[in-house]
Amino acid sequence: MDRREPDVASGPLEGVLAGLRLALDRVLRQAHGCAGCGDPDADAERLSRVSDWDAVSALARRHGVAGLFLHGLNARPETAGRPAAALRRMRDRLLLCSGRRLRGLQRADGVLADAGVDRLVLKGVPLSQRLYGHPLLRSSADVDLLVAPAAARPAEQALLRAGWRPRPAEAAAGPGAAFQRYRKHRTLDGPDGPVELHCRLVSNPSFLDVRFEDLWAGRETVRLGAASFAVLGAADDFLFNTCHALRHGWAELKWLCDAGVALGLAAVNPRSFERLRERFRAAGLDAALECAALLCRAHLHVRFPARLPAVGRSVFVSRRVGRAWSRARRPPTADRLRGKAAALLLGPGVRSAAGELASMAAVRLAPLAGHPRVRGLRAFVRAPAATRLMALEAAFFLLLARLLVAYAPGHRWRRWAAAAEGEGNAVASPLPRRRILPSTRPLPRRIGWLVPKVAAGAPFEAACLPQALAARWMLRRRGVASRLCFGVRRPPGADLEVHAWLTTEGEGVVGCREAETYRVFPAPTTG
Repeated sequence: MDRREPDVASGPLEGVLAGLRLALDRVLRQAHGCAGCGDPDADAERLSRVSDWDAVSALARRHGVAGLFLHGLNARPETAGRPAAALRRMRDRLLLCSGRRLRGLQRADGVLADAGVDRLVLKGVPLSQRLYGHPLLRSSADVDLLVAPAAARPAEQALLRAGWRPRPAEAAAGPGAAFQRYRKHRTLDGPDGPVELHCRLVSNPSFLDVRFEDLWAGRETVRLGAASFAVLGAADDFLFNTCHALRHGWAELKWLCDAGVALGLAAVNPRSFERLRERFRAAGLDAALECAALLCRAHLHVRFPARLPAVGRSVFVSRRVGRAWSRARRPPTADRLRGKAAALLLGPGVRSAAGELASMAAVRLAPLAGHPRVRGLRAFVRAPAATRLMALEAAFFLLLARLLVAYAPGHRWRRWAAAAEGEGNAVASPLPRRRILPSTRPLPRRIGWLVPKVAAGAPFEAACLPQALAARWMLRRRGVASRLCFGVRRPPGADLEVHAWLTTEGEGVVGCREAETYRVFPAPTTG
């Protein structure tokens, strides 16, 4: 009896990983002359069983490994001719984006060189050239440049003079201490894509505290044609890329490919891997290295002779990361939080994790500081106790009025309005069309100021009528008579508009600024 497994079609993630293993095997053998990874025949067999090439190409683009995936397919011609249309679109898009990033890098690097600023290129095209032997195999979304903290301001000014512009969200963020502690770069938009001007390697200085002078002393040079770029040393680069991937929960496969090539190169000499381990151990991130090695061994089949200890939390993180890769779209909020939790789990300690969480919260909430509801909440917290109680009362009456206007039957609402209008010595005759000045009495003026403020920060819509009703109820609780007025107007070329406002002794309380533009009509009666 034949017990062989049935010929099951390969899923999108399985197909992408098979293509990446073919690419890394080709890179390690041809570009670096060392032992490859994976089983090329088995990976080619998996690629031959792929049925949905559109999903595979979309997943490869989403993870930034389109160039590597095409490189792996070119190593096996029998698999490269099947998805011609999908691969052609992927190749054209890759060439266009990589060309833009290379132009942006050359221009930004030249501007900083003319300004006399020492800079190191992070990730991007130079990393692709050094790891994979080709500048277009690794895609990037922006240009990353690292400068000394003291040179960050001069470098930013030089880029601004050259035509780059800061992003509005970062310009509006406050310069608080927590924000400055977490923010590691400044994003500037240019004609060839964004440029991230880094002043430190990671956001939290206590997580990876490395001086720029030490990195500059151990720099290396990568040549691309006639241009040359200063980059991080091999050990520092692997440390930074691993920490960067860890902070983002290994959300993209291109970070794993970078780690796979670096570990494959270190496997040529066992002492190289031991030096990497000592480098991570000195930074307090030995568990991060073990997690990266586990991921590379499990998914990319990278061979290296070092024996890894059984670290339970690293295995837990690697399983969580493998499940999240199969999603073709950006990870939802739950996956982002899981990635942050994995990064903190493998971090150097509880103190650094707490500082990272506090700084992340500060920088995420900084752009919201100017939101009207946030400003209203801050004003509510800082207000005296009596004002806070009155604001809560106004919020309750606004909600009650909003529900009444939205759901009460029309005939009962008209009868109720007529009865309410008859209270407090109010008359039902039309008011003259004149400007109604705000009340000068302390209590109506205070309520007239507070009710619109609370309505602006409420999570529901409270227009003129709910505001007028809420203010009237608050005045009636304090024994002050008021009058609810209604008006109508028809602007040229628009529909009929109705407005409601509240007055007391001829002076305005709520909604009286536009009252003079409306024609007042009598209050409804109980026919």
